[in-house]
This record gives sequence, C-alpha cells and structure tokens, in this order.
Amino acid sequence: MKCNTPLKALIFLLPAILLFSSCQADSDGPDETNMPEEGYTISEEAITKNDPLVNNILKITTINGSRDDVLDSLSQAKVIFPVKVSMNGQTFTVENRKGLKIAEIVAEYSIEDDDKVFFDYPIDMRFNDFSVKTIENEEQLVTVKEEYKNKPDYNAVSGATVIYPVSFAFFNTISRERGMILVRNNRDMMNLLTNMLQSDVLEIEYPISIRSEFEDKTISIIDNDQLTSEIKLISDQYQVRLIAEPVGTVNVCHVGANGRTERIVEISTLAAHLRHGDIIGGCL
Repeated sequence: MKCNTPLKALIFLLPAILLFSSCQADSDGPDETNMPEEGYTISEEAITKNDPLVNNILKITTINGSRDDVLDSLSQAKVIFPVKVSMNGQTFTVENRKGLKIAEIVAEYSIEDDDKVFFDYPIDMRFNDFSVKTIENEEQLVTVKEEYKNKPDYNAVSGATVIYPVSFAFFNTISRERGMILVRNNRDMMNLLTNMLQSDVLEIEYPISIRSEFEDKTISIIDNDQLTSEIKLISDQYQVRLIAEPVGTVNVCHVGANGRTERIVEISTLAAHLRHGDIIGGCL
C-alpha cells in the first residue's frame, strides 16, 4: 500500500493524532475499491485550505502572543510569567494582566522618554508553534525576534478553550484517499490545519464543545455557521477586555527630599498620578 498525501504523512508522525484511511494500491491504475462511491459529494460542512473557518479555528487554538507586546514586541510569542522588567526608570515584576497594564502605562506616560524594556534574564518564552525557549540575554532575544517576526500570528485571541478530542473526516480530491483524523490538543490542531494541501478536504464531526472564559460556560457547537459565530463573539469579547481597565490597585513609593512615602493608587488612574521619583511596587 502507498500513501502519498503530505498532510497524512505529517499526521502519521503525530502520536496524538490517529488516522484510519484507505490508500491507493501499488498498481498501474487506480484501485477502484478505494475510490469514493458513485454519486459521492462533499458536504456543505467541509472546509478546505483557504476556507475562512480554518483561520478562525487557528485564531482560538494557537498561542496569543500579542497581549504582552509591550514587553517583547513579538506577537508570535509570549513571555512566561513571572518576569522582572525595568523600563523608563521603573523596575517591577509582571505576573498577570494587571502587571501588563502597569507596563503599558509606564511605557506611555512615564517621565522618562525611553520605552526600551530590560529583562532580568534568563526568561522563558512560549511561541505560537508551541515551542518553549529559554532566553539567556538581550542578544539571544534579538536573534529569536528576527527568526519569528515574519511568521504568521493568526490574529490569535484568548478566552476560548476547545474541548478535545475533535474528530475530522478527511478526503483528498486528487488521490481519493479518505479517512478519519482524531485531534487531541491545540498543537495537533495547528499542525493539521497549517499543513493542509489545496486538494485536502476536512469535515468536523459535530457536535464539538468550546469553553468560553468570558461567559463562564461550555458551548455545544453543531455546525460550521455556529462555530464561526461563536469565534467572532469570543474575538469581540476579547477586544472589549483589552480596552477595559483592570480592577485593582498598586503600591507606589515616592522618593523625595524628605525621604520615602508610600501610597496606594488605583491602576485605572495610575497614569495621572505618576510623578518623578515614583517607584511602582512600593518602598522596599
């Protein structure tokens, strides 16, 4: 037996994906037993390489590296927290979204006019190909950013979790190979969708489930139209969250002629309250 479809060759190398398919026999002509039955038609739910739904699925299943661009200026990767940074004369630890908001405020409103970020190395970064790299110094960070900056970021958003496994029916319009693919995690999903050929056709075996962080519930999806709508809703909710001010406070230490004084400032008003001599994080 001989299987020539590159997508299938990739899948066979992935232990987390199982593929059961018919392949063309070694002969001078096509193996009629492996051809689709007479009258076979591709379902309306089928997706091909250039289908918008492919990119939509990648949007919620690949790593979102854009949220921390204020730190690494690289949408194809995210820094693994916690990480200690120095910028515009301030040194503080970023542990979560609250810390990222503080970093954005410091970058935009600080008295100093220098947005360069200095990390306390080493740091770890997770890339949207799901690899993790330890960055030892500034020179290595520059090299990694050059390597990844032109790779796709899929406009990834946070806030949705696909409940695995997810099954796909597979068909190749040239080889006539057919089968079933079982995807077990986000990495496998990315490998499957980004390695499709123009002649590959996939069909999701519905229903599938998606967990929405924004609505705090699991949503049952029954077709492509609903999946497209839910992904759009999640993307819109993600954008609203980016705009919304985080709730919380931060300790700010002021170093002046009379010594140090500490005050608590709402993050939403931090930009208006930063003064020369302030240290975010409080007095040590």
